[in-house]
Amino acid sequence: MGSSIGQLPDTTEILTVGKLGRVYGLQGWMRLMSYTHPGENIFTYAPWYLGLKGQWQPCEVAAHKAHGKGWIIRLADCDHCDKANRYVNALVGIKKEALNPRGPDELYWHELIGLTVENTQAEELGTIVDLINTGANDILVIRNKDSGKEQWVPYLSDVILHIDLDEQRMQVNWDREL
Repeated sequence: MGSSIGQLPDTTEILTVGKLGRVYGLQGWMRLMSYTHPGENIFTYAPWYLGLKGQWQPCEVAAHKAHGKGWIIRLADCDHCDKANRYVNALVGIKKEALNPRGPDELYWHELIGLTVENTQAEELGTIVDLINTGANDILVIRNKDSGKEQWVPYLSDVILHIDLDEQRMQVNWDREL
């Protein structure tokens, strides 16, 4: 892909917002899995970077359209399936600064990753390593630093009591043994 966008960003500046899937058809279209909510929000961000083999490179989306329950896209330099094949399973990233400003009571998921979680008894449960959208409610995946075991805690208002991004801590109403 051409690098007309300028200097490549530091990988710590990039936030993964999707992933490219299989090639669709002969004209270079590819399936896209969006990690944004709602899914079409991924198209409000620019520029995109593709993560391949540990490197981020700028890309340009020539076209996109809804397809079934997801999306298909065509990259600017991919007019044939053979060219698009190079990008199968590439991560789609944006610079964190491209995110829309959040409201005072809003958070982006990536801000929760790495927070230390403790319960109301001041017992440390571990560190948030992932979040899962189940449809019914979101789930925090918390890994205990000593045992390495993971605990799933629902992201619900009666469970999540306090989040302090400055201190990188979260307090939850959750037993250590659950």
